[in-house]
Amino acid sequence: SLTEHTGTCYGTFALVPQQFEANHTTKIATGATTNDGVTTKLNLDALIGAWDNADQLTAKVEVDPVATSFSGTASNNANIALQVDPDSPYIRRSHSTVYDPTRKRMLLFGGYNGTSNFNDVWELTLDDIASPTPQWRQLAPTGTPPTARRTQVAFFDNTNNRMIVGFGFTTADNNDMYELDFSSSRDGVWATLSPTGTVPVARSQSSICVDQANQKAYLVCGWGAARYNDIQEFDFSTNNGAWTEKKADGAVGSPSKRNDTACIFDATNGRIVMFGGYDGTNRKNDTWTFTIATTTFLEITSTVGTAPSTRELMFCALDTTNNRMVIFGGRNGTAAGDVRTDYAYLSLGLATEAWSVITPTSGETPYGAWTNAGCYDPNHKLFLCMGGFDNSLEHQRSVLAIDCSNSGTLSMKEVILNQYLRGRDAMAYASNPDLNESLAVGGYARVITDLVNGNHTNEMWIYNHTDGYWRPALRGVAAIGYVNREGAVAIYDTNRNRFIIWGGLAGNNTSNNTYFNDTWELKADANGEYQLTKLATTGTKP
Repeated sequence: SLTEHTGTCYGTFALVPQQFEANHTTKIATGATTNDGVTTKLNLDALIGAWDNADQLTAKVEVDPVATSFSGTASNNANIALQVDPDSPYIRRSHSTVYDPTRKRMLLFGGYNGTSNFNDVWELTLDDIASPTPQWRQLAPTGTPPTARRTQVAFFDNTNNRMIVGFGFTTADNNDMYELDFSSSRDGVWATLSPTGTVPVARSQSSICVDQANQKAYLVCGWGAARYNDIQEFDFSTNNGAWTEKKADGAVGSPSKRNDTACIFDATNGRIVMFGGYDGTNRKNDTWTFTIATTTFLEITSTVGTAPSTRELMFCALDTTNNRMVIFGGRNGTAAGDVRTDYAYLSLGLATEAWSVITPTSGETPYGAWTNAGCYDPNHKLFLCMGGFDNSLEHQRSVLAIDCSNSGTLSMKEVILNQYLRGRDAMAYASNPDLNESLAVGGYARVITDLVNGNHTNEMWIYNHTDGYWRPALRGVAAIGYVNREGAVAIYDTNRNRFIIWGGLAGNNTSNNTYFNDTWELKADANGEYQLTKLATTGTKP
């Protein structure tokens, strides 16, 4: 039942077609029991609608003992995770993202869309319980935010439940620092920090890595009045923090001065590991370590395997599950063909560092990207990266995922964000006569807050012809794989009771389009829940 609190409610309705275990994925048939039959939470997948967004509704559920008939009176409050926000971040590059382990979400700050800098903050929910499908939501922090900027650094302070942001380019390079404190609210409170010690010179296009156990962050290289190769330590154990220089700019034995290098903190060995970057003349593919205790650089020249090709502006993060440095994308120039589409990892160990480079199969790979940003989600063992420029020189706002669950390899996919059914064209569609349902896949969709720019989507929606409602075909953070595109084709295979989806394209014009020839199966299980599987077809693909 629904109770209206405000507004004039002209057309409220509620439909509860499905019920699930606490993981929001395992369906429970009508009349069946939960896993333990006693304490496991029951989740009702309810479709709730109202005439206008001024309506505030409270859902209640009737709960009765076993073998007791329902009376039709709902009195128990239900905890609701609503998917109502039709918004998501604008296209952008040179932004920052961090992982908030307290609320299990990716936080995004700032960036640039080719015209304007941003200082907005967004969250992408990654909690299977609180939000079964990842959702973007723009935060509304209080306090005075940083000036809109790009190419800044940011990290999350796990101990004090705050995001720290600093440096970057506004109309000039900066060295100011801010905190967004989440200790009292989900949206946070902005405050300016006044660190002690000698603050590093203003710069942008630096890298940062974090030693959470010792509450230290390390600012690495960058570009301001010149390019730098210094290492600056930021102690964030106090509220305002303190700066200490660990390695002076230009010190003997250091890597060449550079910007946009990739770096992580290897906690096991107490060192920074850095790769690549741009020295003003050449993109690099050298690998260096900086040991904190001895303040010494060492170039790793004897790794097992071949290092990734030269690049800058790549995505980088630490796979804490498998103790390896992972990089994706980047560029070796300014043309579309210079964008890197491969991904690689460096297995860490004082005597056993080993590079492994994975080149995706043509026609099946997500686009390359540079100036994107991401973070590691340890719960799902995924690297999530958002935005940037792709290999068609198109700005992106989608979220890619590198699956790190297999310690011996990596696989690149894309998160399916089924938030709302946007207007679109060029989608694939087909009908399932067995369940009286139709499928819509992908397309080029409008953005609610940006009526000029659209974007390709990988959303999959099911329309039930019996009840007349749309619903997302897939659920959960793990529902990943299909890359955003338009112009795919779909059919329904009545012999095997499944949808087959093939091909499509992404990109921003005919010269830079990315074409696909991968094949996917979308099949409903006994409970009507669809599962997406990439097919390993034989023969010669079109």
